Amino acid sequence: MKMCERNKKTFYYRLYAGKVAEVDSDGFETGSSTISYGDLVTARASISPNKGKASIEMFGSDLNYDKTIITDDMDCTMNENSVVWINNDPTKTPPEPHDYVVVAKAEGLLSISYAIRKVDVQ
Repeated sequence: MKMCERNKKTFYYRLYAGKVAEVDSDGFETGSSTISYGDLVTARASISPNKGKASIEMFGSDLNYDKTIITDDMDCTMNENSVVWINNDPTKTPPEPHDYVVVAKAEGLLSISYAIRKVDVQ
């Protein structure tokens, strides 16, 4: 059974692209690196209001997560290294920081579930 369109919410995510070496004003590497992410992707999926204790814990009880995203888009490229915008908007000027990170992915025959954790990025 397909997911109801009315239960879906628009959100954004970026895929982890790797670490990039930082350079100083002279063009020399500083020895530090920053994390780089790919292009911004817009998606629609069912996002739980919060993690419930009354339901079955599909990711186990040891995993620290706040919400779940469930999509029927089997081509969704989001993974455990992705950053997610649900309440914040990365399309504003200046862009707001991501507010969630993906901590687990569970793929079924007809849907993919993601466990996400709230983060505070300044």
